[in-house]
Amino acid sequence: MQLPARDDPMWVGFLHEGARLVERGWREHGITMPAGVADVLGRVIWEHVRNGRIPIDEGFFNFPGSRLLDLVRTLEKELPGGATNPRLIEVLAERLDQSLVTYENEMRDPDASA
Repeated sequence: MQLPARDDPMWVGFLHEGARLVERGWREHGITMPAGVADVLGRVIWEHVRNGRIPIDEGFFNFPGSRLLDLVRTLEKELPGGATNPRLIEVLAERLDQSLVTYENEMRDPDASA
């Protein structure tokens, strides 16, 4: 399967609309997240797919929402100003990337995390 370029306007629009759908789902379940979190989630997961760390032929990738929520809440406590800190999204992207790598390794070898 040929993946679209990361700057393909249709693909960028698709990711953006997907992020809005995720945000709406969060709100419907009473979860508040800082603006931009869903966009970061989509972008970081996309890069993992693009780089072959998440094989597409294994189906839909599942990353627990509780892990994402814990990560965001931790950053809100760590960064001065919390959710209003202009670096939140940048730091979130870095930490989410690391968290995805850890999660992927746990899924490949569940005994390794024990």
